[in-house]
Amino acid sequence: MEEEQQEITRVRMPRDREVFGVVQQRLGGSRMKVLCLDGKARICRIPGRLKRSLWVREGDIVV
Repeated sequence: MEEEQQEITRVRMPRDREVFGVVQQRLGGSRMKVLCLDGKARICRIPGRLKRSLWVREGDIVV
């Protein structure tokens, strides 16, 4: 029998006024349209220090 390999990933939980959201559309210029779990669609951006090392695509979950 094959053993299933499980990948364990640590996830940072949202703090004070943060919520989880799903990226709907890349808008360019490090900005994206995100549908948040509270039902609102927001324009979000990737901070400059993370822009080159973090690749975010449509369908990714962000905080």
